[in-house]
Amino acid sequence: MFEFSVAVTNRYAKQKIASQQLSHNTGLMEWKETNTAEIKCFCGIIIWVGLIKFPNLALYWSKSMLYSNKVSSIMSHNWFEILLKLFHTSKNETTLEGDKLHKVQPLLDLIVPKFKDTICPSFRRRPSFWKYVPNIRHRYGVKVSQLCLPHGCTWNLKVRAGKEQTTGVCVPQKVVMESLDPFLHNGRILYCDNWKNRKDNPQTVISAKLKKGQTARSQSKTKPSIIKWKDKSGALIISTKHNDNMVPVKCKNDVEVLEPKAVVDYNATKLFIDVSNQVSSAYS
Repeated sequence: MFEFSVAVTNRYAKQKIASQQLSHNTGLMEWKETNTAEIKCFCGIIIWVGLIKFPNLALYWSKSMLYSNKVSSIMSHNWFEILLKLFHTSKNETTLEGDKLHKVQPLLDLIVPKFKDTICPSFRRRPSFWKYVPNIRHRYGVKVSQLCLPHGCTWNLKVRAGKEQTTGVCVPQKVVMESLDPFLHNGRILYCDNWKNRKDNPQTVISAKLKKGQTARSQSKTKPSIIKWKDKSGALIISTKHNDNMVPVKCKNDVEVLEPKAVVDYNATKLFIDVSNQVSSAYS
């Protein structure tokens, strides 16, 4: 490609010089045949000028600290201006009448196949398990259940690809048990969001009418504690570890309020998934 540009540029320069009376003010008086290395540098500067915008072309060769760059060490300003006037990618003699791209078409014919050989496009399409979740900021996407450790590290995850319910086991239970499999019966504590605890809750707790700060609780020796706590809105908690004990918590205005210990512990561990989501949001 560059060899072709060198040949047609040198050819056009000779034709230009032969066709006119040149004065000493014309840059063409300094013309000498270019070569492949120079044309590569010239094209590189063209790309650089397109990426880094200065108010005018001459400033790329300015000695001012404000416009400091390496262009002047690659090619002089005068020689760049001369090449800019004479750079060619086609032979004028082969121009077809009505062909508006005759100046650049030979170059396009050379570089477009290179693009195709170098880069394979990635095809993006919506997967069949694309989800719509209305209560989160990014409503459309792939639903993933994550098991996160402190500092936001993801230890395990499961992509929700559709109906997965098996006989006798609901989906939330299946997801949780599969994610925790290596840790079962080791004294670990798992905190889950409300997707995991919607079913089979006692109506005596769910329907309890509470004032702000009050709690209602259902507990047995064989089942987890079911705790309902009234703050601005109701919070329903299922725990095998906590009861309805209240602990003091400082608000933003340094006022102490009482909250269930289960809620305080949940908020502390929920940071793990929040950190993971924050880090991954840069790539989504």
